[in-house]
Amino acid sequence: MDALVMALSALAAGLLVGAVESRRTSLLVAWAIVMGLSFNVKFLGGVVLMPAALLYAAVRWRSEWRERLRPLTLAAIAGAIVTIGWITFYDLTTPGSRPLVMNDSWNSAYGLVLRINGIERVLPGEITVFLPVGESPAARKAAEAERKISVSETRDHCGFLWAPMGHCWALQCCFLLSEWQ
Repeated sequence: MDALVMALSALAAGLLVGAVESRRTSLLVAWAIVMGLSFNVKFLGGVVLMPAALLYAAVRWRSEWRERLRPLTLAAIAGAIVTIGWITFYDLTTPGSRPLVMNDSWNSAYGLVLRINGIERVLPGEITVFLPVGESPAARKAAEAERKISVSETRDHCGFLWAPMGHCWALQCCFLLSEWQ
């Protein structure tokens, strides 16, 4: 994840320099899209470059802010669409068809972005870095589903305990060898 954020940050820096120096709106919008993708990879850790980028643009465009307002607005809209679009897509996916949001007790990406990695990081108070997996509602439901598989049902006619792994013979053989020793 960190390597991807670094690659996106390097790409964003190159796009920003090109956009600021050439005054091309398309490069500025591409920069905002890459920054949105970087945010989606690691939330606030992905946009560490943003204050320096804005300062760079402000210094280079100090006398032409009014002319650059429309391209900056387009870039902000493009970045917001990429960022909000992915989070919305994730939250609209049924909880059983997507990964569990580890730190949010409601299993919501918006809760993770706004509450856990937003308000609770800025305002003083108790911060839960990692919510124990068993305490979220989605994790409890998954644990209950796993408990329904009885160990006695997974023994074969010889009494060997077979892991509920379907038809993956290699994993079952490894499990058998570990039980035999």
